[in-house]
Amino acid sequence: MRQNQWKDVVMLIAGIWLAASPWALDHADEGSRMFYNAVGAGLATVVFSIADLVMTRDWSAPPTVKALVGLLVIGLWTVASPWILGFSAQRDMTLNTVVVGVVVAAVALWQVVDRYDVSDRLPQ
Repeated sequence: MRQNQWKDVVMLIAGIWLAASPWALDHADEGSRMFYNAVGAGLATVVFSIADLVMTRDWSAPPTVKALVGLLVIGLWTVASPWILGFSAQRDMTLNTVVVGVVVAAVALWQVVDRYDVSDRLPQ
């Protein structure tokens, strides 16, 4: 088991929460973009988090950045989606979606920097 696997677990929990949040926050309106966005982005986060956990479980296996890039994109989408999809008036779901998106994007970016040591490639 690799170190810092807790980051994958944080993203997994964030994805589960995001997918369940329409019910937890009483916004499970089946026909709304808000509902489908939260469930879809949450389930995608869960899938990519599990993929990252499984693909990098063994030190001998080469780590992949694809799952982390996918999580970064999902996190950024999740932050912007209340305004793009037009549900920013729903303050509780907007706050929930933005917070989860920031967590997922930040942790994914953190993992990319940690795993692939991009610091020597950044301009100074």
